[in-house]
Amino acid sequence: MNETLIENWNRVVSQDDIVFHLGDFCLGGSHECTKILNRLNGKIYLVLGNHDMKNIRQGYAGRFELTIMQMHIEVDKQKIYLNHCPFLCYGGAYGNMW
Repeated sequence: MNETLIENWNRVVSQDDIVFHLGDFCLGGSHECTKILNRLNGKIYLVLGNHDMKNIRQGYAGRFELTIMQMHIEVDKQKIYLNHCPFLCYGGAYGNMW
């Protein structure tokens, strides 16, 4: 399964692409995560998920461009809110933000 995921990722993501991963990046410990990260294309920004916390404490956070709990980006003047737990923006609290 992991090999297929890595192949599919690298088929569409180039070395210079920016990827926003919305958490739960990898299970299996920091050694496994580092092995996978070494093979993935792109500049990866990790919005932390609940299953990332243990591995982040074990030291693979430096493999990402940024690790953060939530963030806002803008693409073509459209504001986008990124979070592992989408229920945090429930009820239209962010107006015209996706």
